[in-house]
Amino acid sequence: MAMRSVGFLAFFACQQPLRLVIESPTMSEFVKRVGPGYWLTWQTLRGLFNIFHRIHITGVENIPLTGGVILASNHLSHWDSFAIGCSVPRRVRFVADTKMYNRFYFKWYLKRDGGVEIDRSQSRGEDMIENAVEAVNNGNLLIIYPEGTRSRNGIPGRSRTGIMVIAAKTGAPIVPCRVTGTGEALPVGARLIRPVRIEVAFGKPIIIQRSEIDLDNRDGLMTQSESIMDAIMSLHGSFPSYAVMSEDEWRKSRNN
Repeated sequence: MAMRSVGFLAFFACQQPLRLVIESPTMSEFVKRVGPGYWLTWQTLRGLFNIFHRIHITGVENIPLTGGVILASNHLSHWDSFAIGCSVPRRVRFVADTKMYNRFYFKWYLKRDGGVEIDRSQSRGEDMIENAVEAVNNGNLLIIYPEGTRSRNGIPGRSRTGIMVIAAKTGAPIVPCRVTGTGEALPVGARLIRPVRIEVAFGKPIIIQRSEIDLDNRDGLMTQSESIMDAIMSLHGSFPSYAVMSEDEWRKSRNN
């Protein structure tokens, strides 16, 4: 009986408007672009996020609907990729550590739709970058976390240079994204997901010419990577949360 109730709620939520802030693309265009299987997964996940997290999405019109795209986000939780995935009106991919495939609520989705599996205990950084480059060059939207790891206190760490290497090798636009609430919904080390409100905000695409990126200049790569984190943190949410801080507060925290 309980499972039927949950199923009914998920079905009901999936019938609600897409809440994509924009009216285009239409549903039929979306289904045609991603395929019925992915669309059904997307709708189910979106319905669950509507029910349990009252997800609020802004700036989705900034996401190119076709071609390779690097979506750069802050990283608070394993739940980030799923919150972003059900907010984007196109198929997404993201790099996932093998350990995530061992969690029952991630495994099915990762194997079916979204994961670029990496064994961090065996793979080198170069291997991860090459897998990411291949995914973007194949026309995918790839979620990248410039920090490289989850924040345990809601304060983003320093960006790594990998995102600029991927940008240089693909020429793809970088769309900044800021997620809030996921750190409370599924904190680091937690196994159960909590019903906390989540917001996902997307900024305007950042176009960086390949000629502007010198792969031999590590300091230059770091500066450019930090500028991406600046763009992410400049995106402001519309509801209060202890994990949300202003850009000025973020800068002060990094200087301490």
